[in-house]
Amino acid sequence: MYRQYVRRRVKPEQVFNFLLKDTDFPRAFAHTIGEIVSCFGQKLPNHDEPLRAGLRLQRLVADADSSKMQGDALHDFIDVLQMELAELHETIAAAWFSPDMVNNEQKQVLA
Repeated sequence: MYRQYVRRRVKPEQVFNFLLKDTDFPRAFAHTIGEIVSCFGQKLPNHDEPLRAGLRLQRLVADADSSKMQGDALHDFIDVLQMELAELHETIAAAWFSPDMVNNEQKQVLA
């Protein structure tokens, strides 16, 4: 897809930007996180913490300097992304899938 989209020689910095920062390519990280953040703010209740985690992840990707993403720096950045994704997962689980949250919603329905 990168070669079809860019139609130039493959350059590491441009590939990094395409896969992580492109907001139009549906499989790019930034596009996916943007869609997730959009759903938090518009459609779901109790979204404050997941929204903050999603915005933090968006900012991390947007601020990444592709010219420095080579070798160990790239591996370290990917590790940080994975940890931030795990944090996002935890906030989603706590907001909508924790036993306390489910029990509270069931009590409200029964009341």
